Amino acid sequence: MRLRAIFGGTMGFAAALTTFTAGCWVALATAGFAEPIAVARQDCSRGVPPTIGMTAEQLLASCWGAPKGVLKTTRVTGTVEHFFYKRGTATITNGKITEILEAR
Repeated sequence: MRLRAIFGGTMGFAAALTTFTAGCWVALATAGFAEPIAVARQDCSRGVPPTIGMTAEQLLASCWGAPKGVLKTTRVTGTVEHFFYKRGTATITNGKITEILEAR
């Protein structure tokens, strides 16, 4: 009942919801939102992207370069390091990359 008073009935609510939803999609489709992905792809044109099986030294020499942070976990089974980048995360298990997560 109260929503009808605010939005001018059921149709007013539907129109407001449609406008809000369309506005969200427009915001996500803007060039400013997509720019970090385009920049990340351009940077990798200058070097080789990280691949499964690379060592930490090869990762640092890749187009991703130096990480923003590293989390190291030592377990009975070995060492796991997570290298955090703007573009994503690379997981190194016992000296080799075993997982790459890319932000899109």
